[in-house]
Amino acid sequence: MVLRIHILSVAVAVAAAIVLPAASVAQDQCSSSAQQRTCSMQCCGRTSCAPACQADCVRACIDVCRAPQKQASFQGQLNEMKQRCGYVGGAK
Repeated sequence: MVLRIHILSVAVAVAAAIVLPAASVAQDQCSSSAQQRTCSMQCCGRTSCAPACQADCVRACIDVCRAPQKQASFQGQLNEMKQRCGYVGGAK
């Protein structure tokens, strides 16, 4: 019985060691300057946006990177946010 508990605790520790760093890497990628630029291009058509746009649209875009389930909500608001951000580029 003690051996089973030990094996189970080792398995949980190994699984956590695999999953937690992967989540940390995803968080780092979402916070990277490359992701910031990607979101800025999506929000205002430039590699950097005005502070108000940074606070609204770019932050929401980065939130989607961290939590993909927010994608539909973000897409629903994107055209309005682009207009507020003064989107420069092709089709809105």
